[in-house]
Amino acid sequence: MKVKPIIMFLLVISIAWIGIGGVKNAGKPAKGTWDFKLQTVLTVEKPGNEEFYLMRRVEVSEDGRMYVLDSKVKKIFIFGPNGEFKKSFIKQGEGPGEVKSLETAQLFVVKNRVVVVEMDNFHFFSLDGDFIKSVRNTKGFQMPRVFLNENEYITAPLLKMRMASGNSSISLVNIETGAEKKIFEFAPFEGGVIRRGQSAMAVAVMQLTPMMIVGCDANRIYFGMNDTYRINVTDRSGKAITDFELNREASKMSTEEKLNFLPGGIRNEPKDVQVELVKTFPDKATFFNRIEVYNKHIFVFLVNTKNDTSQPFDIFSPDGKYLYRASIDAEKGYMITSRVVITKDFAYYIEEDEEEGNRRLLKCKISLPR
Repeated sequence: MKVKPIIMFLLVISIAWIGIGGVKNAGKPAKGTWDFKLQTVLTVEKPGNEEFYLMRRVEVSEDGRMYVLDSKVKKIFIFGPNGEFKKSFIKQGEGPGEVKSLETAQLFVVKNRVVVVEMDNFHFFSLDGDFIKSVRNTKGFQMPRVFLNENEYITAPLLKMRMASGNSSISLVNIETGAEKKIFEFAPFEGGVIRRGQSAMAVAVMQLTPMMIVGCDANRIYFGMNDTYRINVTDRSGKAITDFELNREASKMSTEEKLNFLPGGIRNEPKDVQVELVKTFPDKATFFNRIEVYNKHIFVFLVNTKNDTSQPFDIFSPDGKYLYRASIDAEKGYMITSRVVITKDFAYYIEEDEEEGNRRLLKCKISLPR
């Protein structure tokens, strides 16, 4: 979907106050717009003698190495900090270190490990792409949302499809022992599902599906259902610290607009099935899809329903006061087709040429609030 960018200015006085529930922010940031001073320092257009085809995700290690998952060629490519191609790794299969389907696998870089997650296995590799071990995923559909370290991750279900009744929870799971600790209970979204007798099709769409979004830093966990703009903050044991809210109206979505956001595989279904599915989604878009912390500032990655050419952010202080609005924008003629990875000095993301469809990996110098 390609839509011309729409620029809106909200003439609202910024107010923030501490109440029983935490911090309540009005719609205008206290300090205006943050300028990342974005400067492209390198562009990677192909991995050595190979080509990029369907780059789904980019991850970055602490030493600046970049990892790109390409689900069409079924490989993970490694690049050095200066963009030099190192190698590709991963094989399709069911043996040690082999992945049954990179189309559905998740990629994480956790300290000095690359972790490839399937529904039934965790595969661990060195930062050089050498296989270390595979560990059985005993939790099945409780897939990682955030890794705290190599052995622990936080999970939260996207939909209620596989839960008989009652609430679900954000949980801390230990991979090695299988131990699980509940951090926070919540009522998951019940839509996004079409049932046909004994079978069902479930679809989570970031722009449409109300889902629990989870982020963390060294000491705190940040989470909130993204159909409301309220984020809870706890310590790693789940003890409440504070919460903060932002007064913003959600964008209304027509049936046709919702159909535009369905993923490619679902668009092969008959039109009446697609319409039936989108009717199970709310008529308003969600607000955000990630929560990260940089230089102690809380970055809320906003859902962009207007165009694919930018990643907008709201930036909050450590205690939840709304400070800045910001965005990282694609080069003219390009779309951003991956999540944006931010480190203290750089932003990394994948762009696609709107005309030719060619994709490339960018590393950009940025300036963060301090």
